[in-house]
Order: sequence, then C-alpha cells, then structure tokens
Amino acid sequence: MATNGSSKWLNDRTMHRVIASRLTIRINLSIR
Repeated sequence: MATNGSSKWLNDRTMHRVIASRLTIRINLSIR
C-alpha cells in the first residue's frame, strides 16, 4: 500500500514536471 501511494505521488510529480516544461517551452517560443 505504501509503495502504491508513493508511486502515485511520483507519477503526479512527473506529470507536473512535463506540464511545466511544456509551458516553459511555449513561453520561450512566444517570446522569440
């Protein structure tokens, strides 16, 4: 159970990282 919870937490963090990096790339492109 603990492993499952931590894996879900890690999954959420990865998702946030992907979304954040996508936003950053989009902002960089629009600034250029």
